[in-house]
Amino acid sequence: MLRPHLANSLRLPLMGAWLMGTVFLWVIATENFRRVDAVLTSPHSEFHQRLEPLPTGEARVVLRFLASELNRVFPWLLSRSATFTDAFGPCSTW
Repeated sequence: MLRPHLANSLRLPLMGAWLMGTVFLWVIATENFRRVDAVLTSPHSEFHQRLEPLPTGEARVVLRFLASELNRVFPWLLSRSATFTDAFGPCSTW
């Protein structure tokens, strides 16, 4: 168990890291949803040719669903990569 003064000294940095992580994920999620409209208005002809079979408006729905899935999975992937780096980082020789 941590000593009381050590627990108190860790409380503020941990709360700050948690809040910064929350803000970071909000920014990432917002940018993912904005990127959908940017991709749909992009001049890439091959991309738009592949979207032609979809009914009008469906491409935006599909891409927003993909963005929401990325937003749902991203925190988990981020935590897993941090855990992997913490666990195996000291073992690497490069």
